[in-house]
Amino acid sequence: MNVHTEASLTPQHDRLEPAPASKVGVVTVTYNSGDVIDDFLRSALSQGHASFVLYIVDNASVDDTLLRIRRSPDSRIRIIQSEGNVGFAAGCNTGMRAALTEGCSHILILNNDTVFDASLVSRLLCAERDLGADLTVPKIYRFDEPNRLWAAGGRFRRLRGYASIHIGEDEIDAGQYETPSQVEFAPGCCILIRRSAIERIGYFDERFFVYTEDADYCWRAKGLGISLWYTPSVSLLHKVSSLTGGASSPFYVRYTTRNRVLFLRKHFSLITVLPWLCALQALFHWRLLFGGESWRKYCVKQRAFMEGLRLRLSP
Repeated sequence: MNVHTEASLTPQHDRLEPAPASKVGVVTVTYNSGDVIDDFLRSALSQGHASFVLYIVDNASVDDTLLRIRRSPDSRIRIIQSEGNVGFAAGCNTGMRAALTEGCSHILILNNDTVFDASLVSRLLCAERDLGADLTVPKIYRFDEPNRLWAAGGRFRRLRGYASIHIGEDEIDAGQYETPSQVEFAPGCCILIRRSAIERIGYFDERFFVYTEDADYCWRAKGLGISLWYTPSVSLLHKVSSLTGGASSPFYVRYTTRNRVLFLRKHFSLITVLPWLCALQALFHWRLLFGGESWRKYCVKQRAFMEGLRLRLSP
Protein backbone atom coordinates (compact mmCIF):
# COMPACT_ATOMS: atom_id res chain seq x y z
CA MET A 1 0.00 0.00 0.00
CA ASN A 2 1.29 3.44 -0.92
CA VAL A 3 0.17 5.40 2.14
CA HIS A 4 1.45 8.91 2.75
CA THR A 5 1.19 11.11 5.79
CA GLU A 6 2.92 14.44 6.28
CA ALA A 7 5.45 12.76 8.55
CA SER A 8 6.19 9.88 6.20
CA LEU A 9 6.61 11.89 3.02
CA THR A 10 10.38 11.73 2.68
CA PRO A 11 12.22 13.40 -0.20
CA GLN A 12 14.70 11.29 -2.14
CA HIS A 13 16.69 13.90 -4.00
CA ASP A 14 19.41 11.48 -5.09
CA ARG A 15 16.95 9.96 -7.57
CA LEU A 16 15.68 13.30 -8.87
CA GLU A 17 17.44 14.91 -11.80
CA PRO A 18 15.10 17.38 -13.50
CA ALA A 19 16.60 19.80 -15.96
CA PRO A 20 18.23 22.58 -13.89
CA ALA A 21 16.97 25.14 -16.41
CA SER A 22 13.34 24.31 -15.56
CA LYS A 23 11.99 27.43 -13.90
CA VAL A 24 8.62 26.64 -12.34
CA GLY A 25 5.97 29.20 -11.60
CA VAL A 26 3.88 27.80 -8.74
CA VAL A 27 0.49 29.52 -8.91
CA THR A 28 -2.01 29.44 -6.07
CA VAL A 29 -5.18 31.48 -5.54
CA THR A 30 -6.11 32.51 -2.01
CA TYR A 31 -9.43 33.70 -0.68
CA ASN A 32 -9.82 33.72 3.10
CA SER A 33 -7.26 30.94 3.27
CA GLY A 34 -5.89 31.78 6.71
CA ASP A 35 -6.78 28.37 8.15
CA VAL A 36 -4.67 26.48 5.60
CA ILE A 37 -2.01 28.85 4.30
CA ASP A 38 0.66 28.16 6.94
CA ASP A 39 0.81 24.43 6.13
CA PHE A 40 0.87 25.23 2.43
CA LEU A 41 3.72 27.73 2.74
CA ARG A 42 5.81 25.28 4.76
CA SER A 43 5.35 22.69 2.03
CA ALA A 44 5.92 25.06 -0.88
CA LEU A 45 8.99 26.80 0.49
CA SER A 46 10.69 23.52 1.40
CA GLN A 47 11.03 22.39 -2.23
CA GLY A 48 14.33 20.83 -3.22
CA HIS A 49 14.02 22.15 -6.77
CA ALA A 50 15.55 25.58 -6.30
CA SER A 51 14.37 27.28 -9.49
CA PHE A 52 10.80 28.22 -8.69
CA VAL A 53 8.74 31.28 -7.89
CA LEU A 54 5.54 31.15 -5.83
CA TYR A 55 2.83 33.41 -7.25
CA ILE A 56 0.10 33.97 -4.68
CA VAL A 57 -2.94 35.64 -6.21
CA ASP A 58 -5.17 36.88 -3.41
CA ASN A 59 -8.82 37.49 -4.28
CA ALA A 60 -9.43 40.23 -1.69
CA SER A 61 -9.30 38.06 1.43
CA VAL A 62 -10.86 39.66 4.50
CA ASP A 63 -9.24 37.34 7.02
CA ASP A 64 -5.57 37.13 8.04
CA THR A 65 -4.38 35.35 4.87
CA LEU A 66 -2.10 38.14 3.68
CA LEU A 67 -0.76 38.80 7.17
CA ARG A 68 0.28 35.16 7.46
CA ILE A 69 1.89 35.16 4.01
CA ARG A 70 3.89 38.29 4.80
CA ARG A 71 5.35 36.60 7.85
CA SER A 72 7.42 34.55 5.38
CA PRO A 73 9.93 37.05 3.97
CA ASP A 74 11.02 34.72 1.18
CA SER A 75 12.25 36.33 -2.04
CA ARG A 76 10.59 33.59 -4.10
CA ILE A 77 7.10 34.78 -3.09
CA ARG A 78 5.19 37.15 -5.34
CA ILE A 79 1.91 38.48 -3.92
CA ILE A 80 -0.59 39.70 -6.49
CA GLN A 81 -3.71 41.31 -5.03
CA SER A 82 -6.95 41.25 -7.00
CA GLU A 83 -9.40 44.12 -6.63
CA GLY A 84 -12.13 41.68 -5.60
CA ASN A 85 -13.01 38.01 -5.61
CA VAL A 86 -12.52 37.43 -9.32
CA GLY A 87 -12.75 33.65 -9.00
CA PHE A 88 -10.33 30.75 -9.17
CA ALA A 89 -10.05 30.69 -12.97
CA ALA A 90 -9.26 34.39 -13.30
CA GLY A 91 -6.87 34.24 -10.34
CA CYS A 92 -4.97 31.36 -11.95
CA ASN A 93 -4.75 33.28 -15.21
CA THR A 94 -3.28 36.29 -13.44
CA GLY A 95 -0.61 34.13 -11.84
CA MET A 96 0.11 32.24 -15.05
CA ARG A 97 0.60 35.44 -17.03
CA ALA A 98 2.97 36.80 -14.39
CA ALA A 99 4.96 33.55 -14.37
CA LEU A 100 5.27 33.40 -18.15
CA THR A 101 6.30 37.06 -18.26
CA GLU A 102 9.12 36.23 -15.83
CA GLY A 103 10.36 33.43 -18.07
CA CYS A 104 8.99 30.32 -16.35
CA SER A 105 9.22 27.15 -18.45
CA HIS A 106 6.46 25.43 -16.45
CA ILE A 107 3.37 26.43 -14.50
CA LEU A 108 2.27 24.41 -11.47
CA ILE A 109 -1.34 25.16 -10.56
CA LEU A 110 -1.60 24.20 -6.90
CA ASN A 111 -4.39 24.55 -4.35
CA ASN A 112 -3.29 26.07 -1.06
CA ASP A 113 -5.37 23.59 0.96
CA THR A 114 -2.72 20.96 0.24
CA VAL A 115 0.26 19.48 2.10
CA PHE A 116 3.19 17.83 0.32
CA ASP A 117 6.86 16.96 0.71
CA ALA A 118 9.98 18.70 -0.51
CA SER A 119 10.25 16.60 -3.66
CA LEU A 120 6.87 17.47 -5.22
CA VAL A 121 8.17 19.85 -7.88
CA SER A 122 11.25 17.74 -8.69
CA ARG A 123 9.24 14.55 -9.01
CA LEU A 124 6.63 16.16 -11.23
CA LEU A 125 9.35 17.51 -13.53
CA CYS A 126 11.02 14.09 -13.68
CA ALA A 127 7.73 12.35 -14.43
CA GLU A 128 6.93 14.88 -17.14
CA ARG A 129 10.32 14.26 -18.75
CA ASP A 130 10.14 10.47 -18.49
CA LEU A 131 6.56 10.24 -19.75
CA GLY A 132 6.86 12.90 -22.43
CA ALA A 133 3.85 14.63 -20.92
CA ASP A 134 2.51 18.10 -21.66
CA LEU A 135 0.44 18.17 -18.48
CA THR A 136 1.33 16.03 -15.45
CA VAL A 137 -0.76 15.28 -12.36
CA PRO A 138 0.00 13.37 -9.13
CA LYS A 139 -1.89 10.93 -6.97
CA ILE A 140 -4.01 12.91 -4.50
CA TYR A 141 -5.08 11.67 -1.08
CA ARG A 142 -7.58 13.06 1.41
CA PHE A 143 -5.79 14.95 4.16
CA ASP A 144 -8.02 13.60 6.93
CA GLU A 145 -7.65 9.99 5.69
CA PRO A 146 -4.19 9.81 4.12
CA ASN A 147 -4.65 6.30 2.80
CA ARG A 148 -7.91 7.20 1.03
CA LEU A 149 -7.70 8.48 -2.53
CA TRP A 150 -9.28 11.66 -3.79
CA ALA A 151 -8.03 11.37 -7.37
CA ALA A 152 -5.70 9.21 -9.44
CA GLY A 153 -6.30 11.21 -12.58
CA GLY A 154 -9.77 11.34 -14.10
CA ARG A 155 -11.93 10.83 -17.15
CA PHE A 156 -15.06 12.06 -18.86
CA ARG A 157 -18.08 9.81 -18.41
CA ARG A 158 -19.84 9.90 -21.75
CA LEU A 159 -23.05 8.22 -20.61
CA ARG A 160 -23.46 10.99 -18.04
CA GLY A 161 -23.13 13.81 -20.53
CA TYR A 162 -19.33 13.88 -20.43
CA ALA A 163 -19.30 14.64 -16.72
CA SER A 164 -15.77 14.73 -15.32
CA ILE A 165 -15.01 12.19 -12.59
CA HIS A 166 -12.04 11.36 -10.39
CA ILE A 167 -10.52 7.93 -10.89
CA GLY A 168 -10.29 6.05 -7.59
CA GLU A 169 -12.19 8.64 -5.56
CA ASP A 170 -12.81 7.49 -1.97
CA GLU A 171 -11.06 4.14 -2.52
CA ILE A 172 -8.50 2.91 0.00
CA ASP A 173 -5.13 2.85 -1.75
CA ALA A 174 -4.05 -0.77 -2.04
CA GLY A 175 -1.68 -0.22 -4.94
CA GLN A 176 -4.37 -0.41 -7.63
CA TYR A 177 -3.25 2.82 -9.32
CA GLU A 178 0.53 2.38 -9.41
CA THR A 179 0.93 2.48 -13.19
CA PRO A 180 1.48 5.82 -14.95
CA SER A 181 -1.29 6.37 -17.45
CA GLN A 182 -2.52 8.90 -19.95
CA VAL A 183 -5.82 10.33 -18.74
CA GLU A 184 -8.51 12.61 -20.16
CA PHE A 185 -9.13 14.73 -17.10
CA ALA A 186 -7.56 15.66 -13.78
CA PRO A 187 -8.69 18.09 -11.08
CA GLY A 188 -6.92 21.44 -11.06
CA CYS A 189 -5.83 20.89 -7.45
CA CYS A 190 -2.29 20.13 -8.67
CA ILE A 191 -1.32 20.14 -12.32
CA LEU A 192 2.05 20.84 -13.94
CA ILE A 193 1.79 22.43 -17.39
CA ARG A 194 4.54 23.00 -19.92
CA ARG A 195 4.83 26.53 -21.27
CA SER A 196 4.46 25.18 -24.81
CA ALA A 197 1.14 23.57 -23.85
CA ILE A 198 -0.19 26.84 -22.45
CA GLU A 199 0.77 28.57 -25.68
CA ARG A 200 -1.52 26.11 -27.51
CA ILE A 201 -4.38 25.66 -25.03
CA GLY A 202 -4.47 29.20 -23.68
CA TYR A 203 -5.73 30.13 -20.24
CA PHE A 204 -8.65 29.05 -18.07
CA ASP A 205 -12.10 30.19 -19.15
CA GLU A 206 -12.98 32.82 -16.56
CA ARG A 207 -16.72 32.43 -17.11
CA PHE A 208 -16.56 29.27 -14.98
CA PHE A 209 -15.34 31.35 -11.99
CA VAL A 210 -14.75 28.22 -9.87
CA TYR A 211 -15.34 24.49 -10.50
CA THR A 212 -15.41 22.84 -13.95
CA GLU A 213 -12.73 25.24 -15.24
CA ASP A 214 -10.34 22.28 -14.98
CA ALA A 215 -12.68 20.01 -16.97
CA ASP A 216 -13.00 22.67 -19.64
CA TYR A 217 -9.21 23.08 -19.80
CA CYS A 218 -8.60 19.33 -20.05
CA TRP A 219 -11.29 18.97 -22.71
CA ARG A 220 -9.64 21.69 -24.79
CA ALA A 221 -6.23 20.03 -24.33
CA LYS A 222 -7.71 16.69 -25.40
CA GLY A 223 -9.14 18.27 -28.55
CA LEU A 224 -5.69 19.57 -29.47
CA GLY A 225 -4.01 16.19 -28.93
CA ILE A 226 -2.09 17.50 -25.93
CA SER A 227 -1.08 14.73 -23.54
CA LEU A 228 -2.15 14.62 -19.89
CA TRP A 229 -0.44 12.00 -17.73
CA TYR A 230 -1.14 10.71 -14.25
CA THR A 231 1.95 9.66 -12.31
CA PRO A 232 1.69 7.64 -9.07
CA SER A 233 5.31 8.46 -8.19
CA VAL A 234 4.15 11.88 -6.92
CA SER A 235 1.52 12.45 -4.25
CA LEU A 236 0.06 15.08 -1.98
CA LEU A 237 -2.65 15.48 0.65
CA HIS A 238 -5.72 17.61 -0.05
CA LYS A 239 -7.96 19.21 2.57
CA VAL A 240 -11.01 18.62 0.42
CA SER A 241 -13.62 21.42 0.43
CA SER A 242 -11.95 23.10 3.41
CA LEU A 243 -12.40 26.54 1.87
CA THR A 244 -15.74 26.27 0.04
CA GLY A 245 -18.10 24.73 2.57
CA GLY A 246 -18.40 21.25 1.11
CA ALA A 247 -20.52 19.62 -1.56
CA SER A 248 -23.82 20.51 0.12
CA SER A 249 -23.16 24.23 0.44
CA PRO A 250 -25.26 26.60 -1.71
CA PHE A 251 -22.00 27.99 -3.14
CA TYR A 252 -20.87 24.57 -4.38
CA VAL A 253 -24.32 23.60 -5.65
CA ARG A 254 -24.69 26.86 -7.56
CA TYR A 255 -21.38 26.82 -9.36
CA THR A 256 -21.25 23.13 -10.15
CA THR A 257 -24.77 23.29 -11.60
CA ARG A 258 -24.36 26.47 -13.67
CA ASN A 259 -20.96 25.35 -14.91
CA ARG A 260 -22.25 21.93 -15.91
CA VAL A 261 -24.76 23.68 -18.15
CA LEU A 262 -22.10 26.05 -19.49
CA PHE A 263 -19.70 23.19 -20.24
CA LEU A 264 -22.34 21.32 -22.25
CA ARG A 265 -23.41 24.40 -24.19
CA LYS A 266 -19.82 25.40 -24.91
CA HIS A 267 -18.57 22.08 -26.26
CA PHE A 268 -21.54 20.37 -27.90
CA SER A 269 -24.19 21.13 -30.48
CA LEU A 270 -27.71 22.09 -29.48
CA ILE A 271 -29.14 18.80 -30.70
CA THR A 272 -26.66 16.93 -28.48
CA VAL A 273 -27.07 19.21 -25.46
CA LEU A 274 -30.88 19.25 -25.24
CA PRO A 275 -31.31 15.61 -24.10
CA TRP A 276 -28.61 16.06 -21.45
CA LEU A 277 -30.21 19.26 -20.14
CA CYS A 278 -33.56 17.49 -19.98
CA ALA A 279 -31.89 14.62 -18.12
CA LEU A 280 -30.44 17.10 -15.60
CA GLN A 281 -33.90 18.54 -14.98
CA ALA A 282 -35.34 15.05 -14.54
CA LEU A 283 -32.60 14.30 -12.00
CA PHE A 284 -33.35 17.50 -10.08
CA HIS A 285 -37.02 16.55 -9.81
CA TRP A 286 -36.32 12.93 -8.87
CA ARG A 287 -34.00 13.97 -6.07
CA LEU A 288 -36.57 16.43 -4.76
CA LEU A 289 -39.46 13.96 -4.84
CA PHE A 290 -37.74 10.70 -3.99
CA GLY A 291 -34.13 11.39 -3.03
CA GLY A 292 -34.71 13.40 0.11
CA GLU A 293 -33.22 16.62 -1.28
CA SER A 294 -34.57 19.84 0.22
CA TRP A 295 -36.75 22.37 -1.55
CA ARG A 296 -34.09 24.99 -0.84
CA LYS A 297 -31.38 22.99 -2.62
CA TYR A 298 -33.74 22.30 -5.52
CA CYS A 299 -34.35 26.05 -5.89
CA VAL A 300 -30.61 26.79 -5.84
CA LYS A 301 -30.12 24.26 -8.64
CA GLN A 302 -32.94 25.71 -10.73
CA ARG A 303 -31.59 29.25 -10.43
CA ALA A 304 -28.11 28.02 -11.27
CA PHE A 305 -29.43 26.03 -14.23
CA MET A 306 -31.02 29.16 -15.67
CA GLU A 307 -27.87 31.14 -14.96
CA GLY A 308 -25.89 28.59 -16.99
CA LEU A 309 -28.32 28.99 -19.88
CA ARG A 310 -27.97 32.79 -19.83
CA LEU A 311 -24.16 32.90 -19.84
CA ARG A 312 -22.75 34.12 -23.13
CA LEU A 313 -20.82 31.55 -25.14
CA SER A 314 -18.77 34.06 -27.11
CA PRO A 315 -15.74 35.48 -25.25
